[in-house]
This record gives sequence, structure tokens and C-alpha cells, in this order.
Amino acid sequence: PSPGGKPSAPRAAKRQRSASPELMRCKRRLNFSGFGYSLPQQQPAAVARRNERERNRVKLVNLGFATLREHVPNGAANKKMSKVETLRSAVEYIRALQRLLDEHDAAASFPDGRGRVAVGGGGGGGGASSA
Repeated sequence: PSPGGKPSAPRAAKRQRSASPELMRCKRRLNFSGFGYSLPQQQPAAVARRNERERNRVKLVNLGFATLREHVPNGAANKKMSKVETLRSAVEYIRALQRLLDEHDAAASFPDGRGRVAVGGGGGGGGASSA
């Protein structure tokens, strides 16, 4: 920049020339092998297959987490839960369901037998007999 605060003319022209279309079309291949760098080569088929399997695995894991997020309650519905938050929420949800079942079982099994729900409909006269 010049003392007036504006960029000097030669610098602006130099910047413009470096992005010219003629330079962008340059097709000359440079040899960087002397510098220890090389252009990336085509991946072997085995590596490509392994990478594809890994991409599919990650996709399936992410789909599994998305499905789990739909089934567990979350506090902030406007924010997507992380994988860790999803797992913690699932564990807490399972524990809450287990407590609910335990409480139901405890209430249904009184010491004198009252309160227990009969399974199978009682007298046995409603179905085909095996005798």
C-alpha cells in the first residue's frame, strides 16, 4: 500500500495477472519427485473396497443412532442429540422401564395371593381340550 492507504498500481496488476485464465489452463506437469512429494496414485481395488465397506459401516451406525433417537425421550427436542447423549438417554429410559415393571410386579404379587392377575381365563372351558 502507498502512503495514502490505497494499494499501489503494480501490486494490483500483479495480483490480477496471477489469476489470469492463461495461467489456469497451464497443462505442464511438474516433477516433484526430487522434493519427496508425489501425486496420489490410483488406489488398489482392495483399498477401495475396504474404504467402501467402512463408509457403509459408518452409514449403518449413523442410521442406527437416528432410529434410536426416535425411540428415546429427549429433553431438548429442538436440538439433535449426540451419540453419547443418545446412548445415555437410552440407558436411562431402559432403567425407567425396568423400574416400572418391577413396581408393577411388586404391586401384583401380594403375600395372600390377592391382586395377582389370572392368566388363561380361569375354568379352562373355552378351548379345545387335549383329553
